[in-house]
Amino acid sequence: ANSGSWVMLAAPGDASTSSVPGGGYATWGGTSMAAPLVAGTAALALALRPDTPPQDLARCLLQTTQALSGTALRQLDAAAALQLLALDPSRCR
Repeated sequence: ANSGSWVMLAAPGDASTSSVPGGGYATWGGTSMAAPLVAGTAALALALRPDTPPQDLARCLLQTTQALSGTALRQLDAAAALQLLALDPSRCR
């Protein structure tokens, strides 16, 4: 589930449109849509700074989250995470 006190990092997962095999598009929801956003951000970060240790990458993703309106959750901010890693990777340690 993408909500609850155990969630440290949320990502959009409701009503996400994606391509489907054979052509066309479908709307999906849940962690199957949210997890690729976080994984993709991590992949872009590692392409930018391949020497980043996993714990620093996780810290960087968590430090740059944005408040998710109306909840206690924090949402992924891919642009902020990549910018922090590009400009000042020492802040992710």
